Parts: sequence; structure tokens; C-alpha cells
Amino acid sequence: MRAGLTQRELAALTGFRQPHIARWEGGQVPRVDTALRLAGALETTVEELWLPEPEREGRAA
Repeated sequence: MRAGLTQRELAALTGFRQPHIARWEGGQVPRVDTALRLAGALETTVEELWLPEPEREGRAA
């Protein structure tokens, strides 16, 4: 999923610091409450943010 935001913009939107955003973008998985907060700020689901596309499609069927 791409929201078209920079790391700084996402940090400002969510209240997290930019280095945390960079870690998550690099593959580190955040805590569940953090993932929910990110998904809410981006108006999407945790699944949309972290599951690979084939797995997301399989869940929708």
C-alpha cells in the first residue's frame, strides 16, 4: 500500500517519530496497538499494510 506520504508526513499524522517509521518501512513489525494506530491514521486495515497482496486477496474470497 502506498499512501504517497513521506516518512516525516506520516510521523506528523500519527504522532510517531520518523526513525520509527523508517524501521517499519524497513521490515520491523510494530506492536499491535501501534499497527492499529497506523492503519487508522491511513484509513486502512492492518492486513492491508502488512500482508502480501496474494494473502490479502485470499482472505477477501
